[in-house]
Amino acid sequence: MRKSSDIKKSVNALARRTTTLRDKYHTIMCEIAGHTFEHGDPRLFDTLIEGAGGMNRKQIIKWITANGFARVTKDGCKLNKTALKEADFANGDEVMAYLLEQAKWYEGEPTVEQIIKDLDVQSLIAMALKKMDDAEEKGAKVVNKDPEATSNLIDLFAERVKRAA
Repeated sequence: MRKSSDIKKSVNALARRTTTLRDKYHTIMCEIAGHTFEHGDPRLFDTLIEGAGGMNRKQIIKWITANGFARVTKDGCKLNKTALKEADFANGDEVMAYLLEQAKWYEGEPTVEQIIKDLDVQSLIAMALKKMDDAEEKGAKVVNKDPEATSNLIDLFAERVKRAA
């Protein structure tokens, strides 16, 4: 096994390469947005998304939707005609130049702290069910003293889960 200092050097090198790769993705996304603006064809975004394995595709799609004159659908990227009409650029080069000066697609990614803080609904439900199972295994009786109140809470929970989707 390598020394921790050698491992740390490798991690730092990976971080630098990751930054370079993300910046390259940003540049090509800006170029595709310019192409989409000029030619009305967002299909290059499909190729980019397909090839972005290991990258945060959710952030990429969010950026494309906000800046790329396209909507990402299950059937591929579609031209956002409204965004195209509302844009005030002379050509694709202007689009690209403008977007290169804006926030990069990955700058909106959640921090580790935020990811840890986020509440995972499935984990919450699984935890409640496990607690009930554990209690029953230990001989405790799981009771529902007020079925109507429980039903109301379940309805409220379902409404919140839909909002979280």
